[in-house]
Amino acid sequence: MDNTSSSITKGTHGGARKGAGRPRKTVVSVAQNQRDTTLGYPIRSNIGHKTSHPSAPPAAFFLPRNTNQPVPSGSQQIHAQAGRAFWADIVASQSDADTLPAASSVSHISSREFTQLNEQLDYVQEHDERGDISVGDNFIDDSIVDHSVDKSKPETLDPEPETVEPPGNSALHKQLLALQARLMQEEAVHGKPLCYTRGDFFDRPEHPIFALQTHKDKVGLEREPLYWRKVFVWLPHLLPGPETFKCTCGMPLTRNGQNTNPIARRVCAMPADYFLYTNHFVCDSRRIRNPGAGCGKSFQGTDPHILEQMPDFVLAAFPGLISARGAISKEMGWEMSNSFSKRLGPAPFAKLVSEIQHRFHADLELMYLGAAKFWGWHGIQPFSAFDDPNGYAGAPPSVQYLRGILTDKIKAHRVFIDRDTATKPMTFAKTDPTFDYLKGVGGVKGEKIFNAAYSALNEHEEIRAHSLTPTKSLAYVKGMLGGIQEGLKNCNHPPTQILYTDSPQAERSFHESLNESLLKDVQPVINWTDLPLFTRDLNIPTHYTADAMSMEDFIGDIFTDIMQHAQHNPSNLAVICTRSQDSSNTWRITTSPHIPIHSAQLKKSGVRSSQKRPRRWQSICLILRRRGMSRIHRGYHSILSWAKIVTSSTYTAL
Repeated sequence: MDNTSSSITKGTHGGARKGAGRPRKTVVSVAQNQRDTTLGYPIRSNIGHKTSHPSAPPAAFFLPRNTNQPVPSGSQQIHAQAGRAFWADIVASQSDADTLPAASSVSHISSREFTQLNEQLDYVQEHDERGDISVGDNFIDDSIVDHSVDKSKPETLDPEPETVEPPGNSALHKQLLALQARLMQEEAVHGKPLCYTRGDFFDRPEHPIFALQTHKDKVGLEREPLYWRKVFVWLPHLLPGPETFKCTCGMPLTRNGQNTNPIARRVCAMPADYFLYTNHFVCDSRRIRNPGAGCGKSFQGTDPHILEQMPDFVLAAFPGLISARGAISKEMGWEMSNSFSKRLGPAPFAKLVSEIQHRFHADLELMYLGAAKFWGWHGIQPFSAFDDPNGYAGAPPSVQYLRGILTDKIKAHRVFIDRDTATKPMTFAKTDPTFDYLKGVGGVKGEKIFNAAYSALNEHEEIRAHSLTPTKSLAYVKGMLGGIQEGLKNCNHPPTQILYTDSPQAERSFHESLNESLLKDVQPVINWTDLPLFTRDLNIPTHYTADAMSMEDFIGDIFTDIMQHAQHNPSNLAVICTRSQDSSNTWRITTSPHIPIHSAQLKKSGVRSSQKRPRRWQSICLILRRRGMSRIHRGYHSILSWAKIVTSSTYTAL
């Protein structure tokens, strides 16, 4: 098989599969002797002349737009001279023939405009890691379980099967065929593979140094042993566990030989991928003792139904994270979790994996060439390219592949994460919204969806609940906080007794109404207990009103009398501000007892609009600022500025 099949067979047995990630755009080369070229889309320009300029490959901006791919950076830039125009040409694909202009339409763009376009493209490439800007209106599902083909591609593209066998003449296929035959023979003779006898799950090929030396002495300098991968042999029936595995129908499973397509499954790892080899089980319906008892279902040795029947300590040795169409090593899964949580996203991590795998391939090639030089071998065959499917067959994972694997991992573990979180106590709660990290979270078409992240921590600094909200309004987290209290009750934990927040005055009533345990055995702190309680003469008539005009009249009469008395006896006027001992936030202004107008009551409220306040507020402040007046309570000015007065000509309560 020639190298033209690399686009079809790349990513077999895991790794980068067809349709995964964001495929590279193919740049159509331009004839070298072509002078005038055409842009795929016409661009207006004020330049009215053509210039003779050597043609070059077009910039990425002028390629046909594929809305589900990120815009690549302008790495292939055209270095035009200052003040001159450049010309580019692109051959439209057959699918875009109806939408693109005719090839004869000529447009041009200045060097300055081209530089500006490339700067914008570089900005998009650096600040649009997830492709939100370039994706447009298309919806991309990160999961690789349900969809195997990019739907934006032509519908004539056949979906890739779950696993694809390597080419029959490839080095990896030959290795797997020889491995399968050898493992079956070892199990028949010794009862288990020799790697199990050595105490190792991996069947490892020779180290490249010893492989080169061994084959040199036999058949000459061989390169194929350097392409081989190690194989993890997972045979559940030979490991500690149940004597027989059960089917979902309850009947025992029987072994059904080895796999043929594929022989082993490829697992993405660093510095090189490896294969996962297992056997096959079936619920046979052709049993002699009980015909027709089996349901006919078949299971791989790596199927979750088989794994969940094995002991936990054996299951901990399973080497990878496997989904329906992907597999990565357990170590890479740890590295992904740590990297993604430290702001190293899927795109940089995919580049990291690709770089390490390419470096490992380069080291093997250096060993091969160095051995040929050392032993004096001439005319040796060239070492395989990294992505040659018949040779080394390297296949680093794509961005979407890694993102999909992690998404599927979180989906599978979500139930366990929720259970662990629900069992944590929260006797002391700490609640607070944050806004910082959401500034770096992308939205839809540049519009933010969440502006606040509300977290609830327990006394051990463990996150008990976390919710993203459009605003910091507590209405969005009412259900979450209520569910916490219900979970504490179901887990036999005591209810929350103390709650810390950065806005206790604003959030107090909300939390007390939601969690009544916060009010249990609480002794309120009462200020100004040394002042006498407010009293009034019962013989003084009391007027009740809620009419603003009536309040204005009552207030005017009160302060007219106070001002007249203050003019005659300014030193005898004392104004005392006291707070009621109940929770009504009521402040009372009491004048000297010999003044006919005993008191005025001011009740704190949330009214802040000056249009809703009586016009006598200036009179109140004027009286309290007069000379010769005793003022008790230093915060009277702030009280008056936030209060709504309720009074009458004598004493009025609302």
